[in-house]
Amino acid sequence: MAVPRYLEKYENSAGTVSYVWPLNAYEWQSSQSLRTPNSLIAGADYAYDLRGSLPGLKALAQERVRFLDVQASTSALETDLDSLRSELWQIGRGKLYVLDSAASRRWAYARLAAMPEMTLGVGMTRHVPVSLQFDRYSDWFATSLTTHTEAVAVSPKTFTVNNPGNAPVTLMTIRLRSSSAAGFTNPLLENLTNGYSWSSTRDAASVNDELKVDTDAMTVQRSTDDGVSYTNDFALFSRGLTQIGYFRLEPGDNSVRYTDGGTPNLDIVFTYYASYH
Repeated sequence: MAVPRYLEKYENSAGTVSYVWPLNAYEWQSSQSLRTPNSLIAGADYAYDLRGSLPGLKALAQERVRFLDVQASTSALETDLDSLRSELWQIGRGKLYVLDSAASRRWAYARLAAMPEMTLGVGMTRHVPVSLQFDRYSDWFATSLTTHTEAVAVSPKTFTVNNPGNAPVTLMTIRLRSSSAAGFTNPLLENLTNGYSWSSTRDAASVNDELKVDTDAMTVQRSTDDGVSYTNDFALFSRGLTQIGYFRLEPGDNSVRYTDGGTPNLDIVFTYYASYH
């Protein structure tokens, strides 16, 4: 019988250390508060909502999982509990995974918030209830990258980039890859759906030139050898004055416009993990 999406395991970022908890007497509790800044007004009831009609800002999420660790012998139980403590602690900041009814996974950045909690009682010689608590630092992400490549030969050009998730994508890589000696000149990229934009005064000088904007690492880099090596190019980069971060894709279709200072001939490549609340 298929079951709803549940918290499955915790891994280090490299995927070399992983702990999959058993499903005996399994429970998963997920909670997350929202930061909604308010301002009290003298002589007035309630408060002024500083976010207006915007959604609340997400605080750290708490993910708690409880299960019964059952082993064939007392010594096996002790060994497994030692392994549980050791593996979860050494991972540090890692990835939590959820598994859904279609055997599809999503992951999020997380960290063990406390050492595993357990309660031993009379008669518990081969089993013990265990409780784990994690702090989650991100939305949930798809396990497979989404890539959108747009060939540009006119300016301006408006095209659609789809975010298949139900949450905004703020972590992505955007690459301008020149297809001629002067493939891009003073590029400007705008998301007409939400007003996010960035620009650069970097001009391509060969067919091997590339400009790469990484919104996760918050870096802007240039390559002159088709992406084999990169150098810092942040000094020529500008972002929208009122935005947070370098770029953002809303759930669903985003109308994106590219404007060039010359005659463009390039590919714009978006790479990102779809995001979910």
